[in-house]
Amino acid sequence: MLDLITSNLVIIITATILGCLAGMLWYSPRLFLTMWGNEQPHRNIEEEMAKDGTRLLVASIFDSLFYTLMAFVLFSAYHIAGVALLALSVTIGIYTNTLAKGGNTRLFLIDAGFLLCQLVIITAVILILGGS
Repeated sequence: MLDLITSNLVIIITATILGCLAGMLWYSPRLFLTMWGNEQPHRNIEEEMAKDGTRLLVASIFDSLFYTLMAFVLFSAYHIAGVALLALSVTIGIYTNTLAKGGNTRLFLIDAGFLLCQLVIITAVILILGGS
């Protein structure tokens, strides 16, 4: 498994970076940050970003790396079926997490939409750079 990952570091790093950039765009004020923040009135999103911006960026990088590794391993083992299984699992997980936190459909759609978009980007990178 480690050989598979180390021999494909360019794919993994590229997909991770593009996943982070997608997240920065998705949760920017121009797209969904305001709507996402409005769905969580108990949080002050702008204050959190100002106070913990670096920590949130590092967490985003590790999140994107982990998601990329999961997608890459599942794609390597099961091709598109593995990626589809990951997409389904993540969507169900986000849905139950949103409900558990008292969220609503709009919050679910924003979060799930981003992760599914990120998964499409990761899969495209794997297909283009991996030549599969």
